[in-house]
Amino acid sequence: MAATYPTLLGLLAVSGLRLGEAVRLDREDVDARQGLVRVINSKFAKSREVPLHDSAMRALATYGRRRDQLCPEPASDAFLLSSTGTRLLHPNIHRTFSRLKREVGLAARATRCRPRLHEYADVRVMPMSLRRGCSARFRGLGGRHNQSAWRKASRLSVGR
Repeated sequence: MAATYPTLLGLLAVSGLRLGEAVRLDREDVDARQGLVRVINSKFAKSREVPLHDSAMRALATYGRRRDQLCPEPASDAFLLSSTGTRLLHPNIHRTFSRLKREVGLAARATRCRPRLHEYADVRVMPMSLRRGCSARFRGLGGRHNQSAWRKASRLSVGR
């Protein structure tokens, strides 16, 4: 599904979720009414709720509607689906991310400093919340500071 990778990249950019956490999300883990995503049994078997800004929740809801139109009977309960209606696989995600990096000209700054998917959680979100002196738990991730990242991710062409 062409909409899956832009949604995955946007979610990583605005939520601070680890790649594995995003891939393991089931449909029931995304709660539009509450405006949060539930991460179940993550690192060290911990669970948490991640609040998202309304703009991020709208993007996830849009993806969900499109996903359900294109794959009305998926083979998985996963929120993010592959083109075959199954949960995304890490090797395929990394292969697609490598292709996207080449397509958009995203190059490594140095041999040991190259763009990697897992750095969204470490670099993109957490330092911003800490610098502003407020907890990401209450701030509602997404919003004005990360909307441009979501828009850029949603424009990526991954349907080939």
